[in-house]
Amino acid sequence: MSLLKQIMATLNSDMFRPKCLRQRLLIKPALNFWKMIYNAFTAAGGPMLTLYVILPLLYKSKKFQLPFQFWYPYNTKISPFYEITYLHQVIGLFYSLIAIYNIDMLIAALMIVIGAQCDILSDELRNFKKSSIISSIIHHQEILIFASNCNKFINFILLGQFFASSVILSLVLYRLALDKRLDIKLLTHLLVVVFYTIQIFTYCWFGNEVEVKSNQIPFSVYESDWTNYSLKEKKDVMILILRSQKPIKLSAFNLFYLSLETYIKILRSSWTYLAVLRSINNLE
Repeated sequence: MSLLKQIMATLNSDMFRPKCLRQRLLIKPALNFWKMIYNAFTAAGGPMLTLYVILPLLYKSKKFQLPFQFWYPYNTKISPFYEITYLHQVIGLFYSLIAIYNIDMLIAALMIVIGAQCDILSDELRNFKKSSIISSIIHHQEILIFASNCNKFINFILLGQFFASSVILSLVLYRLALDKRLDIKLLTHLLVVVFYTIQIFTYCWFGNEVEVKSNQIPFSVYESDWTNYSLKEKKDVMILILRSQKPIKLSAFNLFYLSLETYIKILRSSWTYLAVLRSINNLE
């Protein structure tokens, strides 16, 4: 929480705010895309939650069926324990789902901020003004510190989320491969696949955007009127160019980076797990 408070304090600083309307319009497309992803999460999570809630009620042959099968220290097959347990599972599922995709969207928003700051810095360098190169160097240093703090904040979340999502995707795909019936359970599994595919894509897409936008910082200097700089300003610009040669990459303990290439690898690994499970099933 202390690290998150530090991140929020940096977000509220004057240095991280757009300086003009042009910079506001520059970061608006990324914010609109974030909203679209958030709505896509809601569109996938809402029906999935509804189906999990009503699915046990549709099987009339199986009385006292719960959304999830867990062990309880009491008999869930009698009233009112069944109703209380059912309500508990529905509320727990609702809060878990809300927590999962809001945490995902918070992390995506932090990555958008890093990319937006890179865009703002690039805009400042293209429209260079006297005595502003030092502030640009400081701004770049603050972006690097902010990105490092964000990476520390999301390390454990990313590692657990990517591992769990890959396993869940492979298991659900395995269930889909075995189940030949077109029923509501099949639709539920398809929604789970869509939900986790969007979740992994969100991390990798915005992480890839951070890398791409940070790569543009040294090139933005060449788009300015750098030939008219003073000798001191040229030396300061060289320091910034050398410092920004290495792009900002977000990772999970440096085990893997958030990029579209990683997204493809995760999907391939899920299909590999699926193939292994199917081969084991065929042997049996």
